[in-house]
Amino acid sequence: MEKPAILSRNQLSSWDRFVHSHDLGWIGHLSSWEEVLARTTRIKACYYLAIVDEDTSEIKAGLPIYKTESLTLNKKLIAAPLTTIYDPLVSNQAQLNLLLKMGQKLALSSGCSELRIKVLHTANLLNDPTLIKDNTFRYHYLDLRQDLDVLWKRAHRSCIRQQVNKAQKNGVQIRLASNKEELNIFYRLYALTRKRHGLPAIPYVYFETIWDIYQPLGYAYLVLAQYHNATITALMAFRFKNRFSAEAIGWDERYRWLTPSAITFWEAIKLANQLDCQSFDFGRTSIYNQSLITFKRHWGTEEMDMPQFSWSSSKKASPDRPPEKKFLEKPTPASIFLKYSPDFIFHETSKFYYKYFSK
Repeated sequence: MEKPAILSRNQLSSWDRFVHSHDLGWIGHLSSWEEVLARTTRIKACYYLAIVDEDTSEIKAGLPIYKTESLTLNKKLIAAPLTTIYDPLVSNQAQLNLLLKMGQKLALSSGCSELRIKVLHTANLLNDPTLIKDNTFRYHYLDLRQDLDVLWKRAHRSCIRQQVNKAQKNGVQIRLASNKEELNIFYRLYALTRKRHGLPAIPYVYFETIWDIYQPLGYAYLVLAQYHNATITALMAFRFKNRFSAEAIGWDERYRWLTPSAITFWEAIKLANQLDCQSFDFGRTSIYNQSLITFKRHWGTEEMDMPQFSWSSSKKASPDRPPEKKFLEKPTPASIFLKYSPDFIFHETSKFYYKYFSK
């Protein structure tokens, strides 16, 4: 007999073992992800919703949900903030329906105005008519069970292969970062890239916490592209079980002529292949960021919808406008302010944004 439960803190080691065993388990499901978010966003609590076998105490399904509080003290339950890949860890629709009911009940009892769930592979299992679907994100990936030669030939000839060859011919070298100094270099490039696009940057402490927790475990990697003695591109990626995911990238605009992002991604794909991963994830992308979607399509990727579902007991839930829509769809006072503000103001504004408005 299976029963619903909210796991206690002393059950989290069992939870992590369950995450490792489940086909859809990902870094963002681990209990340690709570520390990443606690240092970056305004989370008030984390609830590990689970379906447990009464006889064996074995966890059969589960979903971590975070209680967040905005600047206006509006409370929401989100599964899960700042994650690019996420799914309820279920095996069937009945389990997902039960977890959803648990989340709705928890929202009511904890004074939350809304419940929001990110999904990918389990999207077809959500059929509750009270849910509002936000379909503004796409997901791109490569199947690494194919030979690298096949993947290489599928990549766009002029936009990818020629650019990789040009970078190699000009002496661009790829290596993995190994220390905090190189993490700082990555963050400088990442933040500058976001600023150029008029987008807020996830605070440094987010990446630092990820590095501290997951790099020693072999779950986090920094792929650096160097030209002469300068680091010109840096990519942070996650590896968990048989999946490898590109999470954040930054590049030095002075070296745009080398198109260093192409060789950086190609070497990351080769690394994922060496690590026996079965898929290379390019992460989620807002439909309002068409240039990034085009870049990912040039790799010959498979493409899927990556919806979010919202539920509210008091009124009809409406999907939030993603940062890309707010800042990229057309120039706005906010995007212009971020793009041209002094670095200190840009970083403080970014911290404020992600603390109170991260999704």
